[in-house]
Amino acid sequence: MHIVQVDLENVKSYVWESVTFTAGTNAICEHNGAGKSTILEAIGFALFDALPTTQDQFVREGERTASVTVHVVGDDGRLFHVVRKCGSYSQYYVYDPEIDQKLTEGKADTMDWLHRFTGVERGGDLSALFEDAVGVPQGLLTAGFLETPSRRKDVFNPLLRVDEYEEVWQALRAPARRLEEDINAAERRIAGLEGEVKRLPDLRDEAADLERDIATNEAARDDAQDELEGATEQREALKTVKERLDELERMVTAAEGEVRRLESQLEDARSAVESAEEAQAVVAEAEEGHQAYQVAQEALEDLEGQRQERDCLREARREKDKALALAEQEVARLEEELAAIAEAEAEAERLQPQVETQEELDAKLERAERDAERLEDGGARTTT
Repeated sequence: MHIVQVDLENVKSYVWESVTFTAGTNAICEHNGAGKSTILEAIGFALFDALPTTQDQFVREGERTASVTVHVVGDDGRLFHVVRKCGSYSQYYVYDPEIDQKLTEGKADTMDWLHRFTGVERGGDLSALFEDAVGVPQGLLTAGFLETPSRRKDVFNPLLRVDEYEEVWQALRAPARRLEEDINAAERRIAGLEGEVKRLPDLRDEAADLERDIATNEAARDDAQDELEGATEQREALKTVKERLDELERMVTAAEGEVRRLESQLEDARSAVESAEEAQAVVAEAEEGHQAYQVAQEALEDLEGQRQERDCLREARREKDKALALAEQEVARLEEELAAIAEAEAEAERLQPQVETQEELDAKLERAERDAERLEDGGARTTT
């Protein structure tokens, strides 16, 4: 902020006066009582709400209203007029000549604008800042340094914002303790990681051994898997053969039943032949038995046909017996294959622990690799 001009109207000894300032240091020289301090008081009144006298005393004797206009330039180079009037009526505002418009109206609004314009936080006391640092009365510039410690504290703490720093320090103590705890924990973690890093060569050797064991077990597992697949295929083939053998056994059983039925019919036919022969003898003796003979002869012919049918059935039985013998041979072979499958399944069960051991070794290798990577990362961070 830069003050470029102060306009006074009916302020103490001034009827009307406009004081301009140039860049740099400005000196106001005049005899005692000419109004040098009044200019400083006017600046404090308009910009900092600081006035060492009452407002009635600030108004020129015989006048009703005093007016102060301070022309200030901000950091952005723009000009503003801060206008304050007191006496018979009060008025306080900020005017922007560039846009020809008031920016504030009233004390509260104007003081907010001045806090923002001067860069003083809203809780800061502008009047104390002016009285103790900016507009110190003549002869009192070093007075604050000569006060007692408690009085110096009252004067300088608000100026230097010591209380705010103290509050910030108190607020930062807990994060500082937390940070120190985190640092100690990190140091302990680093120490633990360093211990684990020392074990890294042993872990790598162990990982290499595990890899070799895994390779060996993988080869054994592959062989066992091939054997298991072969045994599975044999079991499926034998299952099909067994189903066929069961079907043949059912057919043989049915054929045996049919043979027993035909043998029974053959015995009946033999009995009928014997009866026919006896009837034939009777026919020779008696004419009346001729008719019975013819019947017996027809029965004999029928029995001959049945005998031929029996011979055919016997031939069929012999064929079925042959088929049964072949089926029994096939059953024996299949039983041997089933025994081989049982041995293969037993071998698969025997190899199962090795497969499980292989899986455990795989898991251990994976954990070892993760530990090795974690230890390497930890070692890299520790080195950094």
